[in-house]
Order: sequence, then structure tokens, then C-alpha cells
Amino acid sequence: MKVMITGATSGIGRALVNIYLKQGYTVIAAGRDEAKLAALKHDLPNINTLQFDVTNLAQVMRVAKELTALDQLILNAGNCEYMTSFSPFDSELFERVIRTNLLSVGYCLQGFLPKLSSGFTTGHRQFKCYLFGLYSISSLRSIQSRTELLS
Repeated sequence: MKVMITGATSGIGRALVNIYLKQGYTVIAAGRDEAKLAALKHDLPNINTLQFDVTNLAQVMRVAKELTALDQLILNAGNCEYMTSFSPFDSELFERVIRTNLLSVGYCLQGFLPKLSSGFTTGHRQFKCYLFGLYSISSLRSIQSRTELLS
């Protein structure tokens, strides 16, 4: 079974790489930082790595074109920047968060969804392909008061 994990160089993504390797999967660890991918490959030589930025549709499509079938796709890449104040509103931060945590999911679905296999049968067991999207609402911190929005 082959799984690709985006955002694989740290946090939840890196933990997932370890879990899937221990379960005998062929793991493709994807990330944008070449140095972090090299370090991951050094620590876990049995993985394959792909370097691309999920927020760049052209890069996603280039990688998708080169990729063979997948059994599982875990869309884990994300941005942990927080909007702690709305006065003044930081539209550049807002755009980065939306591009990384939302638009990139659409880019990856466009590129990689066609690569998911329809499943397979081994002996008497049937396996299906899976798509996972990991999301966090931690960046949606509650606003302390209505006046914070307006001040």
C-alpha cells in the first residue's frame, strides 16, 4: 500500500510518516522545505520524498503528473499562524492562512484525486483507497469581546 502525506516534515505529518512506515506502507513524504525533507530522509531512509509547495497549483500539477497511483492521500500541510487581533486587520496574514489551509486542499484534490486507486483485493480481503484531510480549528481563537472587532 502506498500513502502520500503532505506537510510530512514536522508535527502530525512526521508522526504519520513514522506510523505508516511501521505498518509496512510505502510512504511518500511531501513538503516544501528541501532541507527538512533531506533530514527526514536521513532519519528514515526507507521513505520517498517529494519537494513542492501545496499553495502553488503549477507545482502540485507538475508533481501529480509524475506520480503513479496512490492508495491513501493525507492532506496534512497547514499554516499555524494565528489571527490574534482584528484591529488593525492583517489581510496578508489572512491570505496566507486561507491559501495554505484551504486553497491548497483544492489544488491537491485537483492534482492527486485522480491518482487514488479504486482499491484492490488480496485473498479474501478487499481494500479501498482513502483520502484524509487534517484540519485544525486552533487558529480560530475566540474573540474576547465584540469591542475587539470594532476597536
